[in-house]
Amino acid sequence: MMNSICLECWRSFVRPLSSLFVSALLITVVLTPNAFGQLEISYDSAQLTLIDNVTVATLDPGVVKRVLVQPGKMIAQDDALVELDSDLYKVEAASAELNLKIAKQDVKNDVNLRFARKSLAVNEKQLEKSLNAVREYALSISETEIDRLRLERDQSKLSCEQAEMEGETAGLNVDLRTQEASGAKIRLERRSIKSPIAGMVVDTSVQVGESVTAGQPMVRVISLKKLRAKAVFSSKHAFIVNRETPAVFEFDRDGEIERMSAKVFFVSPEILPTEKVFEVWADIDNSKGQLLPGLKGKLILKIEGLAKND
Repeated sequence: MMNSICLECWRSFVRPLSSLFVSALLITVVLTPNAFGQLEISYDSAQLTLIDNVTVATLDPGVVKRVLVQPGKMIAQDDALVELDSDLYKVEAASAELNLKIAKQDVKNDVNLRFARKSLAVNEKQLEKSLNAVREYALSISETEIDRLRLERDQSKLSCEQAEMEGETAGLNVDLRTQEASGAKIRLERRSIKSPIAGMVVDTSVQVGESVTAGQPMVRVISLKKLRAKAVFSSKHAFIVNRETPAVFEFDRDGEIERMSAKVFFVSPEILPTEKVFEVWADIDNSKGQLLPGLKGKLILKIEGLAKND
């Protein structure tokens, strides 16, 4: 009887302990993959494309005077590529600058205003003296003479207002001539077609003496410093991939597998309904020239802490 009681006591002590041990073990097994697991998804046919790929066109019509680059030439941003005829535009720019100088001289010229103010001061004094004389000696000056002096004073006031208005107009004329000079300068600068990016010239499509129209392509410039890999992934991963997701581009170089880090640039918010996939773009630093556009490889995305769920 005693043994049976001791056995029951033992069971009542051990059962809660074993239950606690099992629970702790289960918690460890469930939490570890979520906290430290990593899910890798990949697309095997990711193709590298150019990011900076510009076909430079002319904004204005004209005749090609000089072609300054050839395919294969490395250029910096804002380097001149093609020059169009510019003689007439140089004359227009010079004329606009001269008109601006004349306008600035006019705005400095206040001779009319100073003369009008002097005349007003003199006429006011003459009128005041005449009125004082009439007050002291009645009929010493006729009413007609007083009216004439008043008219001269009023004319001087109007002359002052006119001179002030002319000064304001001269200031507006300076603004107008400044805009005209700026426009002429811009038109002249546009006769030199410049590259918007640094890179390599890969095509020229015009020749010296050729007449070109506005918007006509002239030179194509590309940069290989940064390339973009485009890939598609299953729609089930659409909510766990974002621009912070680590990425790697894997490719075959002479039979050896190499990897380069990439940065997710764009995650499409759309899922293609037929294929049930979404698109991801990742940019790769190619400043060392290890990659070429058109190369295919594997784009791998590494998603932390989601191995169990996926």
